[in-house]
Amino acid sequence: MGEGYALITGASRGIGKALAEECAKRGWNLALVALAGEDLPATTAQIVSQYGVQARYLEISLADANAADQVMAWVEEEKMQVSMLINNAGLGTSGPLLETHPAKQQAMLYLNMHTPFLLILRLLPMLQAQKQSYIINISSQAAFFPIPYKATYSATKAFLYYLSQALGFELKASNVHVSVVCPSGVKTSPAIRQRIESAGLLARMVALEPEEVAEITIRKALRKKSFIVPGRLNMLSYYLNRLTPDFIKMRFIAKKILKNAVE
Repeated sequence: MGEGYALITGASRGIGKALAEECAKRGWNLALVALAGEDLPATTAQIVSQYGVQARYLEISLADANAADQVMAWVEEEKMQVSMLINNAGLGTSGPLLETHPAKQQAMLYLNMHTPFLLILRLLPMLQAQKQSYIINISSQAAFFPIPYKATYSATKAFLYYLSQALGFELKASNVHVSVVCPSGVKTSPAIRQRIESAGLLARMVALEPEEVAEITIRKALRKKSFIVPGRLNMLSYYLNRLTPDFIKMRFIAKKILKNAVE
């Protein structure tokens, strides 16, 4: 059973919503954060009704420079004792770097790196004050090598991956456990489902439902696994990728991205 609150970003849909439900099943109270206009109030009410936990929500853009300050002010105002931080919210774009609007690039940098980093930094004293606490950062298999036409996205996910691994090492003798999660394809929306279906047999085989990713993530994080790749085929893919030089992987993935863009 959970103790205290699990603070989950990007909690209104997809993996974030599934993580909220998985935590609620295990007895955690919830502090849910997401953009306005994404049905977060309804999601919160549904989880409270179904699982009988306490849940509060904050609608905010985590791509703003001062978002972490606003989240921390809310946590303190509501007097929530956070024992699990899940940095799930993220943003990705595709296309040549110079053809992507600078505002989108900046939003990606803030959402995928800046805000998660500051939330970790600001919440660590509270997490250290708990009997046992957890930091779970949702990265991606895009963190494992540079991805042309998704250059900023893969770079931000690599930041989160390396930050998690290094911080986990620093805190390994403490009561705060750090996990980084690197999913492959996840069926988080109708558009992504269609993209997975059209990407070929392998993509369909490795793709998971958000609920599967959430269950694996929470179960393994609570077992204090520091590196989590949901799905056996995805774990096999990770090991095979390590044997392949980056220039070969970049050439292969660039062709696939360009082909999908044309189609």
